[in-house]
Amino acid sequence: MTYSELLRRVPLSNKIGVTYPDQMPALAVIPELRVPPIPPVEEMFQAWFDELDQALEGVKQRLDRSKLWDQWYSETYLSKKPMGIQSTLLPSKR
Repeated sequence: MTYSELLRRVPLSNKIGVTYPDQMPALAVIPELRVPPIPPVEEMFQAWFDELDQALEGVKQRLDRSKLWDQWYSETYLSKKPMGIQSTLLPSKR
């Protein structure tokens, strides 16, 4: 028995029902999906913008404090040392 003969012996059944071509099944009722309007970009991302501004301000303050410390170190400590030893006493770059 070949595959085609075997398949011909299997009865066909429609999962929609035996009356499918004559009577269409009722369509499902799907509720309408309402999507709220999208707010403007500035309003949506304002919190992120504020957070980034704070982070940038923190980085700027840290750099300023580092420069201020380097200035204080050179004025109060290195200025009193001989010229040859200053390069040895300079702090390494961070």
